[in-house]
Amino acid sequence: MLNDGMRGTSLIGKFAQKENIHRGIFVVVVALVAMAIYKMNRMTPWIVDDFLKAQGAAKDPSISGYITALFDFYRNWGGRIWGELVAISLLAIPKSIVNVLNTLAYLAMIFLMYFNIVGRKKVSVSLFLLLNVSLWMFLPAFGQDILWISGCANYMWSSIIPLAFLAIYRRYDEAPFQLARHPLFCLLIGGLGLLSGWMNENVSVAILWILAGYLLCYRHVSGEIPAFAKVGFAGTLLGAFCLWLAPGNFARFEAEHHTTSILTIFRKIFTNCYNLLQMDTGLVLAFLIIMLVLFGKSNKKKLSLLYGSASFIGAMAFSVVGEISTRVLLGPIILLTISLGLAYKDNFMDVNGKLARILLSLFLLCSLASLNRVAKGTISDYGHQWAENVRIIETEKSRGNLDVVVNPMHPQSRFCAAYGLDDIKPAAEIHHWLNQGLAGYYHLHTIQSVRITE
Repeated sequence: MLNDGMRGTSLIGKFAQKENIHRGIFVVVVALVAMAIYKMNRMTPWIVDDFLKAQGAAKDPSISGYITALFDFYRNWGGRIWGELVAISLLAIPKSIVNVLNTLAYLAMIFLMYFNIVGRKKVSVSLFLLLNVSLWMFLPAFGQDILWISGCANYMWSSIIPLAFLAIYRRYDEAPFQLARHPLFCLLIGGLGLLSGWMNENVSVAILWILAGYLLCYRHVSGEIPAFAKVGFAGTLLGAFCLWLAPGNFARFEAEHHTTSILTIFRKIFTNCYNLLQMDTGLVLAFLIIMLVLFGKSNKKKLSLLYGSASFIGAMAFSVVGEISTRVLLGPIILLTISLGLAYKDNFMDVNGKLARILLSLFLLCSLASLNRVAKGTISDYGHQWAENVRIIETEKSRGNLDVVVNPMHPQSRFCAAYGLDDIKPAAEIHHWLNQGLAGYYHLHTIQSVRITE
């Protein structure tokens, strides 16, 4: 009996030791990813809209000035006032601080995706790597979504509250908790729902779809829908209406000449699903989800399909205003990645796991290292191009010349924040809004681009 007891204690000790090693590796991997994202942020200069928003914020940096700016934005351009608030706030502080804040925001987004998958405290190196590789590999506008201040404020930062909100539903799905019955908790969920629905137009539709799935699941399991879930759904719907019905949305819709043809919108539904299923966006993710759902042993297949279908719902919802592409795909790709993680976790997440999990972790780590090398190289190259243009601007100003000619910019990969965005225009388009914005920021009369040769 004593030997049996000692043997049992030895087994527990070995398990604990393996778990501690696994946690240590997890911390190291998280630190490596954080350092990589921080370095990308540090190398990324201000891009396009950043200069214009910074000038607007500088005119009146008071609280009343911010409120006025957001009200004007809501009335004249769009309903995404929270993303706009984050953008002008980040542009009002030193870039060195923004680099840290953006890194923390990225990690918060990843960990909330992670929790939407596991629903509880559980460490998995391979799952964490899978989430990062999925975003780095399949976001067609990684730089715009994650590194560009004006872009990440409206996409990455605006994903944090909705993911935190959905994580609460996921936690309750994993194991109902008593706090959910408290009236103050219901009030908190209603407020989070309001903000979640108010963040991003097409993603708010996807969130409502997921919430409806959770409500049906709760009712099926326990025979009733908890009050917090109903309040959260109502809050999300209210927030979505505040976003969708913003006067600025209608003004922008008219200014950009979007169609109101039902047939055209219906056709774009298929186009947007097709755009989501491109090789460099969601096709591989969708294929892996289907394979794991069909042949894997996960007990969360229905939940995986719920998040996966929400990805397509979000893409289709964008059909009202146009074809989904570039940075707008962040929300659908996040939901597809969570869907993949849900189908994946029961197959490969065991701490004592199989050789396959170890080999997969090594493969994903190598993939991330390779992607990081491309990212650093191309972001650094763009940074040098921009630094050269700044040198030209400062040199010309020192000579008293306020009509400046700079080099055109050439971002080389989607990790560059300027990839796919407007560049400084040549003389024929010297009155383009970007040229005028840059001229105003650097106190020039005009600025234009043309290749300068020695």
